[in-house]
Amino acid sequence: MVLSACFMPAVAALPAPEIMRKPYQAVVACMLAIALAGCEKQDLSPALLRQDIQSAVQGKWALERIDYSLCRNNNCSTTTYTGTGLDYFEFRADSAFLVKNGIPNASSVKEKYKIEYTIAGGFELKASGWSGRFTVRDLNARSMVLVTSFTGRDPDALFTDTYYLKR
Repeated sequence: MVLSACFMPAVAALPAPEIMRKPYQAVVACMLAIALAGCEKQDLSPALLRQDIQSAVQGKWALERIDYSLCRNNNCSTTTYTGTGLDYFEFRADSAFLVKNGIPNASSVKEKYKIEYTIAGGFELKASGWSGRFTVRDLNARSMVLVTSFTGRDPDALFTDTYYLKR
């Protein structure tokens, strides 16, 4: 009763449209303050620290598929290698192994790499004159997506390999 009596003279002194604008402005101001407080820019998939990448990727991952894309002059084509139940990518502290058993008319392929966890959000694989910088595009306890892009002899050609792995 005392509270409403305190505000009644101020409300009574305002014309009718002004009374309607004040609560509306207060609501809009509160909504704006909440919206601005919630608009902090944040990356939904922040790059993992080098130590986090190393510990998160280590172990054996089943190779679900590899998409090999070639783009030249805005014209892209993709071929896919579908993994078998025996294909895997294994990551260790200082090395990595890619094993593909499902290549038609070929024996098992085991590629050995030296791995360096020196890139935030990824790592570098090296093998006899070749190196590739891999970015971890998606990572959780059950799956990982790795992407590497490079150019060949043709500077207009961009190759992108995307590896889909499962645990």
